[in-house]
Amino acid sequence: MTISIGSSFFSSSSSSSSASEVSKGKVSKPLEKNTAETEFLKEVKKTPAERLRESLLKQMGLTEEALAAMDPDARTAVEKSIADAIKQRLQAGGDQSTGQVVDRSV
Repeated sequence: MTISIGSSFFSSSSSSSSASEVSKGKVSKPLEKNTAETEFLKEVKKTPAERLRESLLKQMGLTEEALAAMDPDARTAVEKSIADAIKQRLQAGGDQSTGQVVDRSV
């Protein structure tokens, strides 16, 4: 039995980018796709302090973008509140809830 694949199978369509377009900087879309894997890797790379800050902002109904857009006095108050909450958790030894990273090597 013989299977033949026509040359049209290997030809590129006009919608895909050729290597020469990529090397000349003519491709407008980023090559990396936003996948579950990339989102997971972003989350894993965060430090426990970054995760805690994100959690505290979420509890306050804020995002980093919203915080950056605040007037300086309001932002200072929120930043102080976050710093106080982090200090409080550190002094208490942190809760041992699921998902918290604990360094047991010390």
